[in-house]
Amino acid sequence: MRFIYLFLLIFFHSAGTLAQTAPDLAQARGLLLAGQAGAALKLLAPHEDSSAGILEFDYLFGVAALEAGDASKATIALERALIVNPNHAGARLDLARAYFALGDRERARNEFNVALAQDPPVNARATINAYLARIDSGASATGGGATRASGYLDITAGRDTNVNNATSQGQIFVPVFGFSVQLAPTSQRTADNFMSVGGGGEVSHALTSNTSLFVGGDARLRFNQHADPFNFNQFDVRGGAQHTFSSASLVRASIAHQQYYLDNNNYRGSSGLNLEWRQALSSTQQLSLFGASNRVRFKDAAQVANDNNLALIGIGYTHALNAAARTTLSVSATAGYERDIGERIDGDRKLYGVRVGGQTGWGENIDVYATAGYQPSRFQTHNVIFNAQRVDNQTDAALGGSVAVRSRVASASAIDLHAQRLKH
Repeated sequence: MRFIYLFLLIFFHSAGTLAQTAPDLAQARGLLLAGQAGAALKLLAPHEDSSAGILEFDYLFGVAALEAGDASKATIALERALIVNPNHAGARLDLARAYFALGDRERARNEFNVALAQDPPVNARATINAYLARIDSGASATGGGATRASGYLDITAGRDTNVNNATSQGQIFVPVFGFSVQLAPTSQRTADNFMSVGGGGEVSHALTSNTSLFVGGDARLRFNQHADPFNFNQFDVRGGAQHTFSSASLVRASIAHQQYYLDNNNYRGSSGLNLEWRQALSSTQQLSLFGASNRVRFKDAAQVANDNNLALIGIGYTHALNAAARTTLSVSATAGYERDIGERIDGDRKLYGVRVGGQTGWGENIDVYATAGYQPSRFQTHNVIFNAQRVDNQTDAALGGSVAVRSRVASASAIDLHAQRLKH
């Protein structure tokens, strides 16, 4: 696993590295004045580590991130600019806008009031008052009130080397019988081409500037080219609450249910509680802690012995190697305990897992990704049929790409003021 991690780190870091040694601030300013925030962000992002703390860089970088739709990154850069010069009116106004875009209306209100106290130009004052009015009315950054909705649709095609999650052995020896048993073809590892269609959405409603409720759902249908008995449909629904402590920290709690159909038959259902905490360590690094408690029940009569209650905890780390190139590296580790409910012959199970992955952008709308995972598990009851304690080791890897349709809605009043702020 160390080799895989180092390989991904070197590969994706190399993909995101640019030869330029110093940011061209004049070019970035020109791109912003021309309304090309995405290009300005792509120009500046590779230099963040070396240029953070330089007032003009932080301001231009913050404005570019905000106009390109990354309000979280914008707040970090603009806060740095204000540490150097607390009287920078443009940075103050854009920081207020960034907080508003994140839904942190109280911080946005405070920053807008400070900007007003700096005696801004007439048109800037009008914009600030318009934002304050929207905050007082409970409006969101998108202008659609306190409720937001998002969704996605994806189509995937590929090849799976083990569509039925089975052993590669053709026969197994059963000690209690004293002879080997030939496995049916459906119980042996099967490779096949597949296509899947997925989609989902989420609706959130802000209760306060920092707390919101959400409900959402996802669906995925997968079709194999030849192995039809292993086609599956999966449906998920969830609901919960999210609280933001700052622009860098949030906690999210939810209840969820999943229904899984195998070959159009109701195969398994699971429901449980999920809790996640995310903390931004820097502008390029994020740490997450998560836990889940799930009740898993099989509907297939042949599988009810596998009913279980699963408790899982984990930690994850994500590092953005190059934000402009959308290059990231992530690693996570999990540990869990599966308590046997259906009198499974192998009893309870302890499981662990580690996963590494990364992605990088290829052009404006294409992302290439790679992942690899390893999950060993050990069952706790001695299996009298096989005269052994069952141990499962699951390894998986994937390489692929995705094409995204990206869009951004900007505030007209903010665009009107954009050129004036930069000229100052």
